[in-house]
Amino acid sequence: MYTLLWATGQRPRGGTMRRVIAILIVAAVLLGTLGAAVQAQPNALSAPVTLGANGWSDPTVGSWDGHTATLTADLQRGIVIAVSNVVLDGGGHSVTGAGKGSGRGVYAKQLMGVTVRNLRVSNFDYGIYLEQCGEATVAGNAANGNAYYGIYLKSSSSTTVIGNSAEANADTGIHVSSGGDNVLTNNTVRSNGQHGIYLNRCFRSTLAGNAMDGSPANLRVDGAIDAEYTHTIDTSNTVGGKPVLYLVGVNGGAFDGSSQAGTVYLINCSGITLKGLVLSSNFVGALLWHTSNSRLEGLQASGNQHGIWLRNGSNGNTLAGNTIDGSRSYGVYIEGSSGNTLTGNEIRNSGTYGLYLAGASNNQAVKNRFLANRVHAYGTGGGGNTFNQPKPDGGNFWDDWTAPDNDGDGFVDTPRVFTGGEDDLPVSGAPKVDRVAPVTAAILDGALGGDGWYRSDVRVTLGAVDNEGGSGVKSTEYSLDGGASWQPYTGPFSIGQEGTTALAFRSTDNAGNVEQARSRAVKIDKSAPEITITRPQPGEVLPSGTALSFGARDALSGLAGISASLFDGVNKWAVSSGDAVSQAGVYNLTVLANDVAGNVANQTRSFIVPSLEAASVTGGGWFSTGPGKSAADKAFVNVVCQNRQLPATPVGEFSFRAGDLSLKGSGYRWLVVRDSVAWLEGTGALNGGGNYRFQLVVDTAKRANEPDRVRVRIWDEGGRPVYDSQPGADDWAGPTGSLSGGNITLHKG
Repeated sequence: MYTLLWATGQRPRGGTMRRVIAILIVAAVLLGTLGAAVQAQPNALSAPVTLGANGWSDPTVGSWDGHTATLTADLQRGIVIAVSNVVLDGGGHSVTGAGKGSGRGVYAKQLMGVTVRNLRVSNFDYGIYLEQCGEATVAGNAANGNAYYGIYLKSSSSTTVIGNSAEANADTGIHVSSGGDNVLTNNTVRSNGQHGIYLNRCFRSTLAGNAMDGSPANLRVDGAIDAEYTHTIDTSNTVGGKPVLYLVGVNGGAFDGSSQAGTVYLINCSGITLKGLVLSSNFVGALLWHTSNSRLEGLQASGNQHGIWLRNGSNGNTLAGNTIDGSRSYGVYIEGSSGNTLTGNEIRNSGTYGLYLAGASNNQAVKNRFLANRVHAYGTGGGGNTFNQPKPDGGNFWDDWTAPDNDGDGFVDTPRVFTGGEDDLPVSGAPKVDRVAPVTAAILDGALGGDGWYRSDVRVTLGAVDNEGGSGVKSTEYSLDGGASWQPYTGPFSIGQEGTTALAFRSTDNAGNVEQARSRAVKIDKSAPEITITRPQPGEVLPSGTALSFGARDALSGLAGISASLFDGVNKWAVSSGDAVSQAGVYNLTVLANDVAGNVANQTRSFIVPSLEAASVTGGGWFSTGPGKSAADKAFVNVVCQNRQLPATPVGEFSFRAGDLSLKGSGYRWLVVRDSVAWLEGTGALNGGGNYRFQLVVDTAKRANEPDRVRVRIWDEGGRPVYDSQPGADDWAGPTGSLSGGNITLHKG
């Protein structure tokens, strides 16, 4: 209770007191009235517009077709959806609040089948807020720049959130609290104040293709029971451009730097090895929930809320040689777990605790380095945890407990005592002198061919370890020019340049020891060999007895082999450069070449060897081109082609008509008659003009009264097809058109 005094310090008395009280009452009434007026208008927003069973409460804001409500203008107020199974289509318009205190941009409660799409929502407390809803869809929206959450699913289930952006919200991009069976797909979640995507005590969520970047905790998954950690989150989800590794119920397996994981969750797993991962700027570097007998080695976990967190019966695990730096809360957090071993880790610059044990028993932490943590270690509950071994191994190095060491045994003479534990043999003075440089190894991944050549881009993963008891790896760098210039290694990278790249790499430890550069020659040949065919040229007409001429070369890995085959439409046989072709026919020459890296090239040339002996093709008829029996559904061909004056060019006549197309031959180029098949090619005018080429193939091998079979092709001077009675077939495919109303006769000799 306050006491009212005059300025003189005396308490007012009698009537004076009553007058003062009256004045105060009037003032209070006035202030209350003013306050109520101010409270009635916390900002400039109008009341939200409602979307109900009959559409908009304010029809001026948009259209309504009985199912879909579409905005036709931007709004400066929120939207309340009051009925199930409706679609709110923003049509690309914006719904904008007046800042913190503006409530919800879009709100629905206890509804089914609601869809919110194509909307921009900003400057509210919550952008899109679905509470206790089911089977809803939130698609293609931009929920950016809100005071708390961009998209909030509270106790909602079976809802799909797809293709949205949730950026620059003051707290969380997409927050899912309670509920289950929700699906988050292909959302872009960036630069939010606390979390990108936060799954808070919900169950059976499915995440795929979400890109999370630029938030202090890009992905956060919290729970108190198994079901709240049982989600399907695949590696198509990324944090800072690196895959999320979220394993549920996996027994055995190793994941190193080549996995590129950016954050790791091991749920009900056993026998997992994590090695050499760089885990930074997330809610947690690695979280183990009810996971046992696993090993975390050589991890670099920096800038996370918690570096490594062991929860709920994560027993018998080993944390060795990890560097945990700059955790905002706990470097290593062991909660309700026992029998774990921490050795050779460096835990530094933690915002609250370097090592925090809660209800943890029989864990051992030795040979670790605690540097510049706000509080190095703290324990509550549990028991039996040990922080040193007998001499000569001793305990840990604590940078605030380094002396005295009067007996010179390398250990501080008095224990390092902290809440929940005691190190009886803390390492004294500065850390032991480390004069041994780290060792770096390179893992190359690509399509490996012969003699160490790759025929694809090569993905390079570097991993470094320091010596036992060393100061720990500080940094790794690499060079792509044999050591002339260096760049820091932050994660796996790719080499795509063909030829030989002189890869060099080295690491430095925290004691300043620099590894002598190691090197690997990365040889890449992604190009197939170059095939050269000088004889025949494409479509060339060759005299009988002409020798084939072809070869191949490879400028990178070198040529490993070359082979060739000749195909005459019936038979196929191997040939070599220099072999002569004497028999008349239409041929395909196919040349194959492969290089040492395993790249393969092939090239095919068609050519013709005309008949050497006198031959002729005469006759005609028609074949069907449509389903009817009229002339419009028929093609008519007549041919006289003779090469009796050898070796002169064949002579004769040719005509062809199909529908409105009519070709009259003006001369022949060549003729091949072989067994029951003839090929001929000539030139002619189409519909009375132009210079066109035509080809006729005839097969007279009759079986059981079968008709002759023909094929006609016509093309222009540029090689562009004009007509083909067998469209889509290979140029030299056998004829299929059945000839009627006549026949064609082949003569040889």
